[in-house]
Amino acid sequence: MYEHLFEIERVHHEHAVCPWAGHLERYTLVLLENGYKRRVVLGCLYSWEAFLSWVEEKKISIAEVDEETVMSFIRGAARHRTWRGREISANRVLAWHRPSLGHLLRFMRDDGLIASGVIVAAPWHAEHIEAFGGFLRCHRGSSDSIVEHRCREVRYYVEFLGMSSWETTLAGISPTTIDAFLSARSRQLKRSSLGLVSGALRTFFRYLHVTGHLPVDLAPQVPTVCNYKHASLPMALPWADIQRILQAIDRDSLRGRRDYATMLLMATYGLRGSEVTSLCLEDIDWQKCLVRIHRSKTGRDTTFPLVPEVGEAIVNYLKHSRPSSSHRQIFLGFHAPHRPLNRGGVLRCRMGPLLASAGIEKEHWGTHTFRHSRAVHLLEQGCSFKTIGDLLGHQEPNSTLIYAKIHVEALREVALDPEA
Repeated sequence: MYEHLFEIERVHHEHAVCPWAGHLERYTLVLLENGYKRRVVLGCLYSWEAFLSWVEEKKISIAEVDEETVMSFIRGAARHRTWRGREISANRVLAWHRPSLGHLLRFMRDDGLIASGVIVAAPWHAEHIEAFGGFLRCHRGSSDSIVEHRCREVRYYVEFLGMSSWETTLAGISPTTIDAFLSARSRQLKRSSLGLVSGALRTFFRYLHVTGHLPVDLAPQVPTVCNYKHASLPMALPWADIQRILQAIDRDSLRGRRDYATMLLMATYGLRGSEVTSLCLEDIDWQKCLVRIHRSKTGRDTTFPLVPEVGEAIVNYLKHSRPSSSHRQIFLGFHAPHRPLNRGGVLRCRMGPLLASAGIEKEHWGTHTFRHSRAVHLLEQGCSFKTIGDLLGHQEPNSTLIYAKIHVEALREVALDPEA
């Protein structure tokens, strides 16, 4: 037993005396198959054995083990903060035992050794908000990201009302509560984001009226957030700074290879962060040198020629940095169990250190910085707005016109003479 963890036969026998050795050995194999490193799996095994010994000492039935039992064990371990004769901190005890014992509870529940965890009942309004989301998909053709955002804001509004049933919630909807909710959200969001909240509420109230839940359409009662057209500037960097960021990435490190491939994709094709993270292995046709991009906003697919530099960066990541996984997404996390990156959030978190390493200071930045910078660079190279819009996946020509505001050289040509 445990040949996959220990090389010395004597150590095998030391761990085999545990009554649950057969189960624990299988659990360690599952962790190893999911990409966990050997030292992490060893730490889990020691934690599991210590916990099960404590359970036996306290004469607790295995069937009674749950999260509260685990926390009792951790609290006791935190009071006796020693490991092999050395004193360790309480935070280290917590960081060691809690994740490993979380795995143990999950495995034991899957095996039916302990009762299933407490199932948290869905809130009473969940089915109504889910029905609203289905309406957006079927009758409005909204993308998943739009449905998720509007359902989230509607849930915030329903919870803001503080009612306990759907009937009382419908009765509590009024211009007064709408104004109070938007006022509360305005302290958390900027003006443009608040405009999206009011748009979500208007759509929701139209849905309630169309489906017969409200006799009167309250959508006109939702205040319009004053957003002046073209009042803000895209968060673009000079193209020389984009090149500095790419050159500053350490392409010899595991994380650096992923950073370089993802940032180069955004810089070359002007992609959104979510479009990069959703890229799958089958989206690249290596024989025809094509890459297929799934547009997160419109749901459409766009095919581009695979730029050699981009292809080399992806191959370098796949060969030397990508963990072994059954997931089809190209870019995965480095921590086991190596899940796909969650939309563009991870890429945005990586941008701060990359800008700092390149010596670039910018107050506002995000994954769209590469997208905006690419569009401005193409505009400065003389590309038409139609070409740039096609690259970015814009359906409306006006969406591309925002970049005209920061094309300084073109603006100088149409500037009025102050002395004329």
